[in-house]
Amino acid sequence: MGPASLEPHWLFIASEIPLVLSILLLKLGIWPKRRGDTPHCRKCGYNLTALASERCPECGADLSGSKAIVRGERRRRPIVTVLAISMLGLAGALWVQTARQVNWYHWRPTAWVFNDLNSTSPAAVRKAWWELVRRSDAGKLSRQDELKLLDLCLDEQAAQKLTGVTDAPMRYLGQRYLNGKLSPKQEKRFLEQIARFELQVRPKVVSGDPIPVKVVETYRCPGSSMLKVDASPVVLACGDTEFHLDLQGTSVSVLTGGSFGGYAVTGNSSQRLLRCDLAPGRHVVTAAVPLKIYDGRYTKREDKHLRYKRDIRLERSFEVLPAKPEGYVKLIKDPETDREVREAVTPDRIIRTVGADKSDLLDIELAVTGLPVDCAFEVLVRIGGSELNVGSLSLRKGQTLRFRIPHEGTLPAGDVCDVIIKSSQDEARRTVDIFEIWDGELVYEDVPVADEKPD
Repeated sequence: MGPASLEPHWLFIASEIPLVLSILLLKLGIWPKRRGDTPHCRKCGYNLTALASERCPECGADLSGSKAIVRGERRRRPIVTVLAISMLGLAGALWVQTARQVNWYHWRPTAWVFNDLNSTSPAAVRKAWWELVRRSDAGKLSRQDELKLLDLCLDEQAAQKLTGVTDAPMRYLGQRYLNGKLSPKQEKRFLEQIARFELQVRPKVVSGDPIPVKVVETYRCPGSSMLKVDASPVVLACGDTEFHLDLQGTSVSVLTGGSFGGYAVTGNSSQRLLRCDLAPGRHVVTAAVPLKIYDGRYTKREDKHLRYKRDIRLERSFEVLPAKPEGYVKLIKDPETDREVREAVTPDRIIRTVGADKSDLLDIELAVTGLPVDCAFEVLVRIGGSELNVGSLSLRKGQTLRFRIPHEGTLPAGDVCDVIIKSSQDEARRTVDIFEIWDGELVYEDVPVADEKPD
């Protein structure tokens, strides 16, 4: 939602009332009505009683005119004056308070707001987007500015990247699409830009190894309440074999909202290891993505609610090597990198949950902060004299995240355990894009094990 605001034309009425009262009280306290017949110089107020001259002895003003002399005494009222000053202070405080509640940005010229979209400050850009959308919703944009805003929103959608700025452009596009306010050309562009898929495969695979294939999804969708995106399952084909891959992003982040609110999701990826017998040489893997977009105002995804569909075909070639060449996965080994990797990877905690069937679920939480190089790990746990292989994982340089590695099985008793993280060339060979890794072993001794009961 955009920032809430209050209009200033009535907000200041609350401060104007005490202001008017304070002015009236000041008049009564400092400049009250004159009483009596005592003559005074109008210019300086000098008492002219029994004066024969036509000039004021105090200021020299000419007293011959009918308006040069005023009669009567002003009897000032200090209590009324103090009350007026207090009232004036109250009026000033109310003015400041109400001024703070006014969204002055609503009164910024539209041309300036458009210019703010070029700001280097994400907060300023976010503010400008929401203000332009608000003005459009309120009918306060000219036809020319409406067209300009629509083009900018389509350009923002086409960028197909998370800027961390706002979901306002997506909401604007989605609402106008559902209301039939887009031209056929704009509608076509909007729908085609909602989803993009990239097929990745390891460029060289050793004969006998599984073929790592990844589908990277990028979505710029105006939320599941407007449109629902379905692009699963993907059919992968390599040689004479077909495989199915369920995409993560469509079910986690777009259809259900997810942590991104369903407005902009990028970089989600789903990987599959293809196991097929291929002769050495060049080969091709293909992916068929059945993209469908439904009207999000309906809970069920039925054909009558289908807004758009397109069968997307992706293709990527790779080479099967007859044998593993020297340096197929390059190993990086030096003391400085060892130190940096150790500082970047930390076992956060270990949780053991004992199930009803006496089997255990061991969750190892790892915190990773800014890896200096690509890493492929094998993770082991040493507990009660036994060593368990709990899984493997691959991490990219610079990656920062926190995640769990689950392991199910019967575990020896123990309040502490050792966590062993070893570099693994086999794990690197199962990725599409890791070709050199840190080489070493990390041992974290006496990591506490916390027992939890299952839900």
